Amino acid sequence: ELVEPYVDRPTEGQLLFFVELSPMASPMFETGRPSEQAIELMRLLERGIRKSQAIDVEALCAVAGKRVWSVRTDVTVLDDRGNVADAVCAAALGALMSFRLPAVSIT
Repeated sequence: ELVEPYVDRPTEGQLLFFVELSPMASPMFETGRPSEQAIELMRLLERGIRKSQAIDVEALCAVAGKRVWSVRTDVTVLDDRGNVADAVCAAALGALMSFRLPAVSIT
């Protein structure tokens, strides 16, 4: 969706990450509030993708200082057989790399 940019980054779009650890993936996971592990995975995604500059957040700018795209990436873990961090990162990056912004005109 188009939103107002952060004041300190008027030409950068927003990337938001959410991870859900489904109870179907493991009996250890419960529904409801995000667990510590889910929060840690969200932070890992945030740091890994943003710091690596794998996604150009300046390309998410529609009108500098007025409107930028906010892209939310939801990852749901359906099966936990180990190394869930790498699987979450690969899934999020794959989804973002295949994402295409819709054509818009702003008047």
